[in-house]
Amino acid sequence: MECAIAGAMLVLTASVWLQFFTAAAAQRRASRWRETAYLEAANALERVALRPWESLTPEKTADVRLSDDAARMLPEGKLTIEIAPVPGTPEAKRLAATVHWEPQPGFPQKVRLVAWRHRRP
Repeated sequence: MECAIAGAMLVLTASVWLQFFTAAAAQRRASRWRETAYLEAANALERVALRPWESLTPEKTADVRLSDDAARMLPEGKLTIEIAPVPGTPEAKRLAATVHWEPQPGFPQKVRLVAWRHRRP
């Protein structure tokens, strides 16, 4: 009887630990995806911001893509760059990089970074 109770407690404890480690692994994976997405968005913004002023158009930045490593790591990963003029003086443009991914069908995720670029005199 005591052995049966001890065995049941062992099985219960093992199942709780298994659930804990499974949840922890899922959190680590989600954290890696988010970190990768932020790094990709930051790198994309940097690459776009370094272009000449005349090249800061949606058409001319359409070639900016996720790196090969990020494309493999992020499920359904996609990078979009938005460029919009900012009214006022000095002349400026708003640059936004958004990385989308979908770890599970129906649960899309995204990160978005924004920067401003001013025309040099």
